[in-house]
Amino acid sequence: MFRCYTRSVCAVLLTCSWVAFLQAGETSIERWDRAVCLVERQVDKENNKQQHDWSTAFLVSDGEHITLVATAHGARLTSRETAVVFRRPGGESGSVVLGDLYAEEGNPWRFQANADVAVMRIESPKDPSEVITDLLKLAIPLESIQTTLPMRTTGVELTGFPMGLGVKGLGVQPEVSPIVICGKIASREMPVPAKWGNEMVFLIQLAGAGGISGSPVFLEEESPQSVQVVGMVMGYVREDKSGLMMSRIIPGRILADAVSNSYSRFSK
Repeated sequence: MFRCYTRSVCAVLLTCSWVAFLQAGETSIERWDRAVCLVERQVDKENNKQQHDWSTAFLVSDGEHITLVATAHGARLTSRETAVVFRRPGGESGSVVLGDLYAEEGNPWRFQANADVAVMRIESPKDPSEVITDLLKLAIPLESIQTTLPMRTTGVELTGFPMGLGVKGLGVQPEVSPIVICGKIASREMPVPAKWGNEMVFLIQLAGAGGISGSPVFLEEESPQSVQVVGMVMGYVREDKSGLMMSRIIPGRILADAVSNSYSRFSK
């Protein structure tokens, strides 16, 4: 179990102030550019080649803190040296390592017991670099995560990095640019078997390739700056005989709960 810890009054006030600053005046960011890529670089010593594991994640602001949200299976592949690669508000590519986003020793991720969800509370330094500041500007307000699932046939957008596409050095894109896949909600919430017992998901009428796990699922809206998250991609369902593929989505209410209760209800 991760231990809870307290912060000084000064630290809390400082955190509140920079969160408020980051939230102010950032309405020009297109929602699709709020997805970030977690890239873990490994060296194949036998063949002298560099290999990569990657997944998608996104940031959420709850008014006092900013939290990185990912799938549990994606978070377990990360380390202090994992790169958080993203598109900066000005359009340039940005990258920081996870170790620069928290000060404590040990694993910073909190894992939910009954869903494929992991969260990491970010502890920004007192004087964050411009790159870290730009990363934190991508945070989605907690109130923008919908806790009620829209009805079936509602249009949604999966936004992330399938097959590493959209990430400089991994895909074909010269600069970071998240990939958007459009679809429609196909089901109500339903239980699916998992190692820890049934977990609740809903289905979308499309599927993305590997690397899109952890992608925020946005409500389809006319304005590119509008941000409503209805869930997060955790995987896909495939029917071999028909070739039908659909994405499994973790509902927004579970994500909102994960962010709000990350220190009291999560375990290692």
